[in-house]
Amino acid sequence: LIQPLATANPSTQFLSIYGLEVAQQVGPVLQSENSHARLNAAIVIERAAGATTAAVLGDPILAAINDPSAGISMWGIRAAGSLIASRPPAEAKPLVDAVLAAAERHVESSAIINEAYLALTRRKTQIPAETIDAVQSLLAARTARSPVVDPFADEKGVRF
Repeated sequence: LIQPLATANPSTQFLSIYGLEVAQQVGPVLQSENSHARLNAAIVIERAAGATTAAVLGDPILAAINDPSAGISMWGIRAAGSLIASRPPAEAKPLVDAVLAAAERHVESSAIINEAYLALTRRKTQIPAETIDAVQSLLAARTARSPVVDPFADEKGVRF
C-alpha cells in the first residue's frame, strides 16, 4: 500500500486522491471495537501521512490520537507530525492541540511524550508561536508530575 510511493515520484494529484482514498477506507476502521484493527489502521494512516501529507487525513489522524489506547494514540501522534510540519499553522492547530491533549493524557508514557515532541518540532521552517507554546506546555505538564526530567522523553522539550 505504501511501499510504491517511496520509490516512485507520484504527482500531487495522485497523492491527493491517494490520501482521500486512504482516509475513506481506513477512517471507519478507527471506530471499530477491535483494538488490533484500530492499531493497524493507525499505522496505515501514519505511513500514508508520511507519504502524502494530504489534509484529508486530518480526521482519521485525530481519531487515532484521541483513541483511549496509548499505542493507537502514539501512532496518531506520529502521523500528525507529517501534517503539522507541512500545513500552515492555522490548519495544523487542531492537530497541535490534539497532540498536546493526548500527551497530557498519557504524560507518564515516555514513548508518547517523545513522539509528541517530535511531531510538534518536525517543521523545517520557522516553528510557529502556537507550536512553541505547545512544546513548553508539554514540558511544564511533565515537570509538574515529576521534578526529574526523563532524558529520553524530554530531551526535545528541554533543548527546544
